[in-house]
Amino acid sequence: MADIELKCPKCSATMVVSEFADHGKLTCHACGEPFVKPDVASQNGKPSVRKLTFAKQAPEQAPEENLKPTKWQISQQAAKEKRPKQGFQMTHLLWSSIIFLLLGGTMAYLRYGGGYLSNNRDLIRLYGPIIIITIHIIILLKAFKDSVFQGVLCLLIPLYSFYYIFSVSDDFYMRAIVGGLLIGIGQDSFFVFNEEIQKLIKVVNDWIASGG
Repeated sequence: MADIELKCPKCSATMVVSEFADHGKLTCHACGEPFVKPDVASQNGKPSVRKLTFAKQAPEQAPEENLKPTKWQISQQAAKEKRPKQGFQMTHLLWSSIIFLLLGGTMAYLRYGGGYLSNNRDLIRLYGPIIIITIHIIILLKAFKDSVFQGVLCLLIPLYSFYYIFSVSDDFYMRAIVGGLLIGIGQDSFFVFNEEIQKLIKVVNDWIASGG
């Protein structure tokens, strides 16, 4: 509750009264002159109207909405957008799983179950790396088609092409064929690549040791 300071029009004395004081009973305490309480905070003869305003608050922004997507996220999103519909996807997943089981089972028998490849490991060491390199090139071309960034990663990072086909891409049939072939030729091909890398390292070390 606010108080009002009044000034007597006769003797100019001032007094403080409540804003709810009775207008008909207001008299000057000094001279007894009656006077009427003026309007509260009057301006130009018209009572002012007080308005309550609220400061505008900036809308809360989710942190992720303001963050620009990285090249990795863009490439991942581009790969996802090329993926088939859910129902279509499940059908291809089923058939690709069957292909993987048949091809992988056959390759496992031929290599580890006493089949033809287990008795001809030199044949695997000869043609296995060629098949692996061919698979890598095919995956590399597919990665560039889906996303340039993913293609660059497959080109620059060793073995990333296999990560791409198994984790990023949803080419189920390519995944099934690659997985099935790796069961039969992956281990021996890895040993061949490892031996060639060791030979290359030895050549480089010998060249450095000889003074270049």
